[in-house]
Amino acid sequence: MRSIIIFLLILIVNVVDAQQWSIVYESDENGNYIFTAGDNSDEYDYFVGFRTDDLTGVYTCAAICADEDGKYKDRVFLQDGGKSKFTHVLGLGNGNVMVSALCSDDASTDFYEKLWIAVLNPDLEIVSESYVPIEE
Repeated sequence: MRSIIIFLLILIVNVVDAQQWSIVYESDENGNYIFTAGDNSDEYDYFVGFRTDDLTGVYTCAAICADEDGKYKDRVFLQDGGKSKFTHVLGLGNGNVMVSALCSDDASTDFYEKLWIAVLNPDLEIVSESYVPIEE
């Protein structure tokens, strides 16, 4: 299982790193949303990244999913006392996407301790998820 996850991550990094862009917009909640990866391979457009909190400096995963009619859902994935940010997204061809994120249980650390791999549906609900420890 671990070798499959590593293979998928290498595939995601190679495919998505070819696109270098980011979308930044300010929110009314003392922070910014920064989207750094996207996928529009099905009838949905996904954008993933993170939300910054200007008061604490903590990053939290954020995603947007828009359908063909322009209707969209957005979600911030909060972690109690931690920090996280989406790094990659890959469409699975059935409306779902696989995402990866760096995360840590301690918001004060400069390092991320885990890799979060999840499958999200168009309602931005978590269909499946797994955490992989990042070793130094």
